[in-house]
Amino acid sequence: MIRQFFVMDDRVHNVKRCLLLLVLLLCGRWAMASTDPIVVTVFKGSNHEIKVDSVRQTIDPVFYSSHIADIEDTTKDIYRNTIALLIDEEDSAVIQSDFTVSIRVKISWVAKDGTIDSVFKTLQVNYKLADSLKYDARNYFFFDNARKVTIQIDSIDLHGASWDPTTVLKLENRMEVRRNFLFSCSTTAVNVDKHIGDVSSEGNFDELVVTWDPQVFKGVTHYDVEWAWVDINDLDRYKDG
Repeated sequence: MIRQFFVMDDRVHNVKRCLLLLVLLLCGRWAMASTDPIVVTVFKGSNHEIKVDSVRQTIDPVFYSSHIADIEDTTKDIYRNTIALLIDEEDSAVIQSDFTVSIRVKISWVAKDGTIDSVFKTLQVNYKLADSLKYDARNYFFFDNARKVTIQIDSIDLHGASWDPTTVLKLENRMEVRRNFLFSCSTTAVNVDKHIGDVSSEGNFDELVVTWDPQVFKGVTHYDVEWAWVDINDLDRYKDG
């Protein structure tokens, strides 16, 4: 992720200033609930992935990694799990005719308390080409507090379609997590870099683009960028390259 910071000076142009970047601190990992990036695995029909016995697994990438040390209390993690069958609106394949598709899946999971369980569910969608006719383009199954979820396609019913409508569908295994991360506001951001942005015809610039590596799945919610104005006559004292 790239953040851009635009530093504009609307004072008289002959008042020359130089921007000195002092410090960039990573001020995330607050001991308060934050929402992790959504984790989702997909069976994409256009890639012929929706077929019997196909398997997809979604896991909590923080809990099952070294980042677990950044979690304040894993017993307080809150999970929202979703299995969804839907028409893939991002795909350009032509829908040839009305259709109904029913897919039976086996959903297996490891719960937050470590217990293992499973259930069979049937998801069904349909589509009508005619204008104003109602159809069900999405079907969801929700459950909570599973850290690892595996879905396996058990059976597919095309309800007599003369073509394969699964090619315009996708099946998602989605996980949303809210948790508390340990507080730390003294860690320096990683690989901080900067370069001059827009330059005027006179060779002056009033923009500095600052970038750094995001700390994925570590609970970072804010970055603190600090700077100071330095008089042009004192610039040589502060130059670094």
